[in-house]
Amino acid sequence: MGHRRAENEIQSLPSEAKIKQVEENIKRLLKEISKDSNGTLIFTKSVTGTHITTNGKNLCNTQEPREIAKWKSAIENLIDEKLIELTGRKGEIYTISDLGYTVADTIEVFPEVEIW
Repeated sequence: MGHRRAENEIQSLPSEAKIKQVEENIKRLLKEISKDSNGTLIFTKSVTGTHITTNGKNLCNTQEPREIAKWKSAIENLIDEKLIELTGRKGEIYTISDLGYTVADTIEVFPEVEIW
């Protein structure tokens, strides 16, 4: 039984394509924050849903939990890498760091393409 469980755990790991997509989302988010005139990201929850905004864009275009989780994960990764920092008292406002600007300047982000 242990062998079958190990196989199931391996199969449930993210594929390289999924990992690459997560990395692209993190890059895209950092690049957008670096383009914002104030270098900020605003993460809010209200009765109308969750909003993740920067550079005049609402990046969370859906209220699906999976999409929200994707963006929350990207924010957490940027915090962990010290590329952005929490500046608001309610956990809603984040500001790009000097390191974040430096990294963002090296990122080339390609337009999103729908795959059928």
